[in-house]
Amino acid sequence: MYIDKEYIEKSLLPNEEGSSEQEDSSAAFSGSYILDEYNDSPEDAFRKIERLLSVRDRSVNEITSRLQRDKYTERAITESVERALRCGYLDDARFADGFIRSKLRASKGINGIVRDLKAHGIDAYSIPEFPDAYIEEQGGQLENAIHLLKRKPPRAKNKRQAAYAKLIRNGFSSSIASSAVRSWLTECEEDMHFA
Repeated sequence: MYIDKEYIEKSLLPNEEGSSEQEDSSAAFSGSYILDEYNDSPEDAFRKIERLLSVRDRSVNEITSRLQRDKYTERAITESVERALRCGYLDDARFADGFIRSKLRASKGINGIVRDLKAHGIDAYSIPEFPDAYIEEQGGQLENAIHLLKRKPPRAKNKRQAAYAKLIRNGFSSSIASSAVRSWLTECEEDMHFA
């Protein structure tokens, strides 16, 4: 059952005689507000897109999935997403650029970024100059990996293994992770000698 403003006014608000139709209708609100029907309004879907984008930028795939989860029809989703694309509200290239930059600033590895973008329906390698231009701008992957270990060092007994696992989880390649761990451990040993 779809509950809209008209239904609520008709069912709950008193009519001219002072009674509501709820008293007359045994089907009105049985304590359940579950919407079983899909929303077919492209305008409602577009307003939903505007609200979602007011929080942060999102990919087309993410918006589409959210509208499907919120039970909009395919027609409403298609029309509202096309309108958002025409207005410039949605732009996967812009989203990917910001996403890559923020992940690199957070010391995320290229493999992790590629994997995360794929979940958004975006092929990272279709982005011009990816990953070279981004890595140059944000510093090399090796420097980013070492910086991550310095900022958030592992606390396990086997520091080498824990550091390597941390870097792999953060999307660095195995060769970058190995080199970064070696450099980081060397720096740690030097710091211990001077302390």
